Amino acid sequence: MALTNAEKQKRWRDRRRALARQEQEHKARVAKVTSLRNGGSDSKKIQQAYETTEYARADWVTHLLGLVEAYADARKKFASDKDFAHWLVENEVDHFGSPDWLALINMASDLERTKIMLSELKGISPSGIWAEMEARRLVTSD
Repeated sequence: MALTNAEKQKRWRDRRRALARQEQEHKARVAKVTSLRNGGSDSKKIQQAYETTEYARADWVTHLLGLVEAYADARKKFASDKDFAHWLVENEVDHFGSPDWLALINMASDLERTKIMLSELKGISPSGIWAEMEARRLVTSD
């Protein structure tokens, strides 16, 4: 299902707002961590580090979903994976090998499921995540 330009623009605005909000939250966390390092107890430091890690995971999910959508949208413009791979290299955006960018594109087929899986997984390799998603689907479809 292709998005209209208005829908794409709304997603872009929403994503920019979310990133701005995340940046403000990050600055607040850094300030809090700094104050804890300067006099907080060890348990407070551990708790803050844990919370920061959890926030980072949420940020990672948000940004990876952006990659999923970007790769899927770009891939639709090419007749073959080979043509798309050449385009990635020519435009210097070949940040992943083909197993990973194919996994990102496949994740776009069910964004809600992808979001849930990303928030539950501990690994960060897109191809590993996709393999886990497929394995879980096979288990639950029995």
